[in-house]
Amino acid sequence: MDSHTFDEARIDMVVSDTTQLFATGRNQSDLTQLAWVSSDAIAWERIPVPFGHATIRDAVITDSGIVVVGVDLESLEAAIWNSPDGNVWHRAVPDDESQFLVR
Repeated sequence: MDSHTFDEARIDMVVSDTTQLFATGRNQSDLTQLAWVSSDAIAWERIPVPFGHATIRDAVITDSGIVVVGVDLESLEAAIWNSPDGNVWHRAVPDDESQFLVR
C-alpha cells in the first residue's frame, strides 16, 4: 500500500462488495471528507467527491454503484449521493426537502 495515498487522512469507514472496496475519511488538517477505491485492498486510488463539507454516516456498494449518506454541514440537511463508478457523483434531491432537515 502506498502510504502517500493516505497522507494526513483518517480513515473512518471501508465498505466492499465482491469486486471493489470504498473508503471514506477526513483530511486531518482541514477536516474535509475524502474517499478512495481499491480492487484489491493493496492499491488505493483517491477519488474526487462532491461531499467534502459533509459528515458521512454510512456507505454501501450496490449493483448500481456506490451510495453515501451523511449530513451536509453547509446546509445542515441530510444528504444522499450516488455514483455508478466513483468518478461521477449525483446528489439525491427529495420531493419534500423538509424530510431531510437535520434538527
